[in-house]
Order: sequence, then structure tokens, then C-alpha cells
Amino acid sequence: MTDIIVYVVNALADILSDYPLTIIAVTLLIKFVLLPFDIHQRKNSRKQMALTAEVADIRRRYKDPNQANQKVQELYRKHKVSTLAGCLPLALQLVFLFSFFSALRMLVAEQTSLFVIEASALGADAVELPKWLWINNFWQPDSGFVSPMANAEELLTFLNQNVKDLSPEHLMLMKQSGIIEFTSEGLNVVESVYMQLHDSVLAANGLTGIANGWFGLPIITGVTTFLQQKLSMKNQPKMDEQTEATNNTMTYFMPFFSAAMCLSSNSGFALYWAVSNIITIIFTFIINAVFDAKEKKAAKAAL
Repeated sequence: MTDIIVYVVNALADILSDYPLTIIAVTLLIKFVLLPFDIHQRKNSRKQMALTAEVADIRRRYKDPNQANQKVQELYRKHKVSTLAGCLPLALQLVFLFSFFSALRMLVAEQTSLFVIEASALGADAVELPKWLWINNFWQPDSGFVSPMANAEELLTFLNQNVKDLSPEHLMLMKQSGIIEFTSEGLNVVESVYMQLHDSVLAANGLTGIANGWFGLPIITGVTTFLQQKLSMKNQPKMDEQTEATNNTMTYFMPFFSAAMCLSSNSGFALYWAVSNIITIIFTFIINAVFDAKEKKAAKAAL
């Protein structure tokens, strides 16, 4: 899945000549692929909600929990309601989320090493950091605590973490430029050479002492995750107290988790998550409006 996403993103980026726009387009494509599963899940949830009164009546009449659960399952089978219908869309979303995370790491490794090689070969004045909106380097986190270009220590950590995603040609070119060296202890960044290049690139781009971003994408992701969770819970049937408590905890935990993930990841991944949330919210309003209209029409016809 990761290799497929990398291929699609690179192929589309060759056409659009813009990675942020490409990521938005691929995110939209993924959401449309998942839309039928999402519609099925929401339709199932509405069926389940419509049976809430009958489920409550069953649990009131049958004091034995096992017997009550059996009767509830019989009711669900009668009305073709699946209690597991929400699992598949969630599982698919998680698969795409983690695959996109891995794909963006591969792209960042490729683009970062390529930028360093070009800056070393052509000179700092001949290259420009990939700026997008308020973010000075799209391949760095959208954070006020991060520089637009990694320092020597950060680059070494980055290279060691992503060495399997770097082409041998890129590594060899960086070695020939004197930026990295291979010692008995492994790969090492030649700090004096790299930091001179680092400072020259930032100065040439007018970014000396300036942060890479202003936390925009992590904040947008956190807020939209919260809204998405609230909308999702609004259309869910009433659960038992323990499940309700767990859902409430997740409603407030997930926004902080998503914001923290985006704060420590490259801006491409943060953009994917933010756009994915926004599209999901829009789809939710549209799907709910369509279902509401159908239910009102059916109610009028029944009179």
C-alpha cells in the first residue's frame, strides 16, 4: 500500500508540479474510494438508532443479560442491522492513515536528500526551500519550534531513521559532496561542511533565525478531529455506560493525539490528516442531509 501511494503521489506531482496540491488531490481520491463503506456504515447506524426503543424494551423485559443480548441480536438480524458495520470503514481509514504516514516519510527522505545534494552542487543561491502558505519548508513540521532546515544532529538522526528509503545514488552523492561519511561506527554527518551549507541556504532564502511554521496544520487537525468525533457520536445509537464513557474519553483524547502526531511529523502528513478530516465532515453533513430527506419523505408517505 505504501509503495502504491508513493507512486501515485509522485506521478500526480509530475503533472501538477506541486506536492501540497497533489496530497490534497490524493486525499480526496482516497475519501471517494472509502465513501461507499462510509455510507453503508451510516445507514446501518441509523437503522440501529431506530431500534433504540425496542432494544430498551427488551432489556427491561429480560433481566438476564445473556437472554437480553440474544433477543437484541435476533432483533438486529430481523432488521438486517450489523453491530460490526462500523469496523470496516474504521479499519480502512487506519490502513490509509498509517500507509500515508510511511509514504510521506519515504517522500521526505527522497526530497530532503535531493535538496541537500542540489544545494551542495549548485550553491545555496541556486536552490529554494519548498515553501507552502505559512510553512517555509513543506517537508519539515509545521511548528514554531522547528527550523526550516534540519541542523547536523537532526539530519544525522533523520538519515539513520530513513536510510532504507534513501537511494544508494543519493547517499553516494552526499558522500562525494563531503556532507556525510561512512566510518566504522556507521553513517556520520560532517558537521562543519553541512552546517556551512545549512547557514548559506537559510540566508539565501531569507530564513535565518525564522521558524518553519506557526502550528497551523496541527491546530486545524486537532479541531477537525474533535468536530469529526462529535458528529460521529451524534449519529451513533445509545450505548451502555462503560462504552459511552470510553467514547467520551476518545472524543477528547484523539484531537490532542492527532495534533501531537502532526506537530512531530512533516507538513505533508499533517496536510493529509487535516484535509481528510475536513472532507469527512463535509461528507457527513451531505450524507445526513440525504438520509434526513429520505426519512421525512418516507414518514409523510406513511401518513
